[in-house]
Amino acid sequence: MNIQLEKPFEFLRRKEDNAYYEKGIVENWYKARAFVLDRLKKVAFKPTDNDNLNVFVYADHDEQHLSPLMLAVVRQIALTAHYLNFFEGDEKAPPRNRTVITIVSKNPNIKKELEKEEYLCNLLKYSKYSEGDSAPQNEDSYVDLEFHFVEKWTKMETYRFTEKSVEDFCAMKINNGVDIFSIDTRMADYAQRMYSLGADFDNLPAEDIHCTKRYSAALDVFHYKKLNEPPKVLFNNECPISSLCKIKEKISNILCADCFLIRKKSIEKCGEESSLKGHELWADFNESLSKSEHARWVVEKLILGYRPMNTEECFHYKSLQVEPNGKNLQKVYQNTLKRNDIDPAHIDLCSYRELRRINPKDLKYDSFLMLAIPFILEKVNKKTIIKNLYNIIKNLFKKIFMKTEKYNPQPIDTSDIELPEELNSLLEAMAKNVHEIWAQERIKQGWKYGEKRDDKKKTHPCLVPYEELPEEEKVYDRNTSVETLKLILKLGFKINK
Repeated sequence: MNIQLEKPFEFLRRKEDNAYYEKGIVENWYKARAFVLDRLKKVAFKPTDNDNLNVFVYADHDEQHLSPLMLAVVRQIALTAHYLNFFEGDEKAPPRNRTVITIVSKNPNIKKELEKEEYLCNLLKYSKYSEGDSAPQNEDSYVDLEFHFVEKWTKMETYRFTEKSVEDFCAMKINNGVDIFSIDTRMADYAQRMYSLGADFDNLPAEDIHCTKRYSAALDVFHYKKLNEPPKVLFNNECPISSLCKIKEKISNILCADCFLIRKKSIEKCGEESSLKGHELWADFNESLSKSEHARWVVEKLILGYRPMNTEECFHYKSLQVEPNGKNLQKVYQNTLKRNDIDPAHIDLCSYRELRRINPKDLKYDSFLMLAIPFILEKVNKKTIIKNLYNIIKNLFKKIFMKTEKYNPQPIDTSDIELPEELNSLLEAMAKNVHEIWAQERIKQGWKYGEKRDDKKKTHPCLVPYEELPEEEKVYDRNTSVETLKLILKLGFKINK
């Protein structure tokens, strides 16, 4: 029942000397991941929304140095912030609704400094960007991000990230017992299983790629067979001797799975204006989801150091098509390029429209994954609920039957749960009932009202109706009720009237 926690970023190595990264740099990646996933968890756009996310990041550590932590935050935003309303442009209209990452720094060479970052530089090369008041570059880029470089804040930032805000968030999580330096890799493991579905998936033709009924057989295999196999560890003792590209492929599954809950939030937003529910909703918006997933994948690969195939490579790839056994030769050539540790290239690093033209068979991976996500989320959520209930029963057993020299309270962390407004009336009713139960028990024990608490005389000033309690005493009862409701939601249960 254990959650599968791993430390994947430790396995990444520098391209130039194959050396591992310093501990501080790796820890920054984990901190940035925890912070950004939390801060952007409520952001979602429907395909029809003509809007975008604009995040401001203060990149300076001091007057002379950039903050390595905030560079990691920029990278994590780029890996995370991909939405259904991005339009990559066509013959009639330019791209729109990109996520904008505004980097605030007094360093006049901030862009050049970022280009030195091994796991960021390729992204800047292919993205739209502008420096200060200068004209934007790469305006027709198919990347769904754009970068602005400015020297100071404006007064309009909704999302403003600073080094202090990240450090404070991480300190709070660590103090609450949350391990931000490990990653639950179950969803990543489940996601990569779609590559081993066999003929039901491999033989799907490239036509009508968003006709979701075509995936029914493959989905059944995935749902009833692949997801019922126990989760496997992604990183083991063989990883340190693996090629860098193989390590990146494993990391890729984790980065992909990190966005599953963001996809779910987008689907929930789409569901506000649709009569469809559950899996039908995911199927109905499959095309928008698939395009957004391809845009996310493009950014991920650019960050991990991949590049598009150049003109010479494209020509050679096309020339193989006329050779005997041409399709297999093309596949071998693709694998050779993308598994080059020094300078990997990928044929799919292009716009979604271009991919449909040059390599349409790969479109099915995005479409199938978007249909598989709700099954994966249900699987992981079910196991998490069972684990939490198991731990509750286990802790109760210890409390009742085992004596411990030192009691260390470990309540379930519910800080990520927000109660909806419609539960306010229930919250107040529960708080009142908590007080009534407490008062009833006190009176049974012989206590009575008194202006001051006296344990010998058994008098207590709070033995009055809930409505007459001082506000600070009501807060105590409300807090108990709040944590109870949060725990119910945390464990996956729903509260319906």
